[in-house]
Amino acid sequence: MRCQNQMVLDGILVRKVVVESANLISRRLTQIYQIDKGGFSFRFSDSLFGVFLTPPYVFISVEEWKERAFPDSQGSHTLTLMRQKLKNLVLRDIQQVGLDRIITMVFSGADQFGEVSEYKLWIELLGPNSNMVMTASDGTIIHVLKERVTQERTLLPGAKYSPPKTSKHSLEDLSEEKIHEIAVKCAGKPERELSSMLQGFSRRLSERIASLASSSRSLKEGNPEVFATAIADCLILVRQYLTSPMVWVHDNADSFSVDPAPFEPTNEEYYCLPISEALRRRVLKKRTEDVLVTKRKVLVSRIKSELKRLNRLFDRLDEELSQIKDSHNYRKMGELLVANLYRLKEKTSEVDLEDWETGHKIKISLDENLTPSENAQLFFKYYEKAKRKKKHLSKRLKHIENESAYLQRLQEMLELAETDDELAQVRQEAIDYGLIKERSTRKKTRPSGPREFSYAGHRFLVGKNNLQNDELSRNAAREDIWFHARGTPGSHVILKSAGKEPPDDALVFGARLAARFSKARFSANVPVDYTHCRNVWKPKGARPGFVLYKNEQTLFVDPLSKNEQEESTW
Repeated sequence: MRCQNQMVLDGILVRKVVVESANLISRRLTQIYQIDKGGFSFRFSDSLFGVFLTPPYVFISVEEWKERAFPDSQGSHTLTLMRQKLKNLVLRDIQQVGLDRIITMVFSGADQFGEVSEYKLWIELLGPNSNMVMTASDGTIIHVLKERVTQERTLLPGAKYSPPKTSKHSLEDLSEEKIHEIAVKCAGKPERELSSMLQGFSRRLSERIASLASSSRSLKEGNPEVFATAIADCLILVRQYLTSPMVWVHDNADSFSVDPAPFEPTNEEYYCLPISEALRRRVLKKRTEDVLVTKRKVLVSRIKSELKRLNRLFDRLDEELSQIKDSHNYRKMGELLVANLYRLKEKTSEVDLEDWETGHKIKISLDENLTPSENAQLFFKYYEKAKRKKKHLSKRLKHIENESAYLQRLQEMLELAETDDELAQVRQEAIDYGLIKERSTRKKTRPSGPREFSYAGHRFLVGKNNLQNDELSRNAAREDIWFHARGTPGSHVILKSAGKEPPDDALVFGARLAARFSKARFSANVPVDYTHCRNVWKPKGARPGFVLYKNEQTLFVDPLSKNEQEESTW
């Protein structure tokens, strides 16, 4: 399972960034940088306020200033205008519109003639509709990052700016009694109703509160009022922490998500972070995974195309083979003709001869321009040619089967790659195979070693690609234990036995590792074969990752979970 980076920037989290940004107030804006088309950084002496409006990375954050190289964006009209109007002004205030995903930054200061100017920068963090609008103090729009006209609003220079209207309640304006009333109304489907009734509540936060309320005050008690009270308790806790810049992060192998309040006791996988740091971590993880997904998609697409080509070739050759499956009849007809030459004197177009094996008459078509003896030799020639072709086709079909099996193993290694380095190693294998061309400018990096795991004092090695699988099996000691998911592509797993017979629980762990790093990793009760490494060998000329083995035993296991994998990593 890939990492689920579930952190929608809702209005509750936006409030926390606004709270964290309060120390920027009364500071002078010394410079503005543009990172990309929708990304801007505002420098306030030793701090940066970042605005990122390009989906899927829509967020704002505050961080310490560090010397860095920014892209040259001198040609951007937005950047030029903001520098002209806002640079060297003082940030007087930063506010949020209710609990919506909209903030306003108020700048003011005197120009070189002593005249005081005031501008507002409105930042709308609305997913694909995210925008940034600069207005004069009276609300007249000076510049819009993305000009837009809808039935509700006109976002064009010269128009009056107004934020999107909403009829939702703001949690900070509600009494506890009103919060409980809303909780009662939402108790039927809180995962939907909370986000439709309250400002700043994303579907993700609504689902989280619904889940917490269900587990803490179970509906099994048969009292909806109790469930509503549990929802209200969560809402009150969220409101209590609106003034805190901290969030609580779920950070483990399977997920990275954020709570605006401490819904659970803290531990190694659920801990407290400033909102901006949490946002940056989430975006870094998401970007890293997105890059891997993109690279993996390109390679998998190439493999699938090659597999389709091989499948088409296999079908065509198999059809050719089926057409000559009865080639032995040529020999039979030749033998019948030879056996009856003594009574076949004339050239003819066909003859009826008795099959001595069945006693039935067989009609044989002949070339009337040839003698019966010449026709017999022609049938023997057809037979020998068909026999050679059948042998050639069978060999090619077997080769295609082996190539397809190898490509399926290669595809599985791609799916199992968890880092850019691991993906690069599989990519190099694809280059060596001739599947893709190597970029001449690409720097070759030293490949990393196999994955290593520990269980109850036992060491396990897991191949990251087919070449590494070969290396592991080749270099293993004779008494080490080799594991592989049966009948499906996957990694080779080696248990370093140090010459001792491992206990059953170590064998089960090795089998679960092999299931985890195989195509069957999402299945249950996976058959995994294991045997001593002395019983594993590679046929001459076989593709990387392909081995034969004997004297195996089989365990049926559930694959190791991602969390168990992380906990046992060496």
